[in-house]
Amino acid sequence: NFYIINGEFTMRNDELINEDETHLLFKENKVLIKNISNGIMRSLIVWNLSKKSLHGYNLMKKIDEFFKPQIEAGLIKNVSHSKVYPILNQMEEEGLLKSHEGMHNNHQVKFYNLTSKGSRVFETVKHDFQKNFKRDIVQDYIFTCLK
Repeated sequence: NFYIINGEFTMRNDELINEDETHLLFKENKVLIKNISNGIMRSLIVWNLSKKSLHGYNLMKKIDEFFKPQIEAGLIKNVSHSKVYPILNQMEEEGLLKSHEGMHNNHQVKFYNLTSKGSRVFETVKHDFQKNFKRDIVQDYIFTCLK
């Protein structure tokens, strides 16, 4: 296994990276982590909305639940409205989502649904994932990460 620690490639076979080193890895690879995070965030939004209509705050709680171990370890923060709502707006502009006003606990909120385009995108991604997951190289990657 190769890691970037203090800007240098380091090989560590004998021990796991400790929490301080993990934070350093996240910090040094912030752009990569941000891009991965945004992609995962978008997929989590589509996945949750494929099940039912949700308002923004409820989506934020579902995303936090997905990342609960990383949040509890202090590796990432709870998702914020300043992160989620721009993504929701962008996805709505792209035609993947549609919003409507509604009431929740006596408060007016914006609910989000997948559009037919968003549903097709989700089904395509899901199908591709299922097909790719069967490939040896993908299984090797996933199981290596889970070791």
